[in-house]
Amino acid sequence: MKTPQKVIPQSMLYGMIIIAILYIGSNFLYHAVIGLMVCDLAQLWLRTQLFHYLVILELALLSIMVIISAQEV
Repeated sequence: MKTPQKVIPQSMLYGMIIIAILYIGSNFLYHAVIGLMVCDLAQLWLRTQLFHYLVILELALLSIMVIISAQEV
């Protein structure tokens, strides 16, 4: 390698461009194969599951706070 100061940043840039192209291409293929309707349904299911687990976490934290406040009295 004659000039690593030039070659290393250049190869890093090429690598990032290749990764970005692969990422964008895979997203296009994902939406082409599965379709936007299925993606929307999957996101809706994920939101409901996330909301369910957040409610459980909130109730657990609330219970812990009640237990801690009761012990201090």
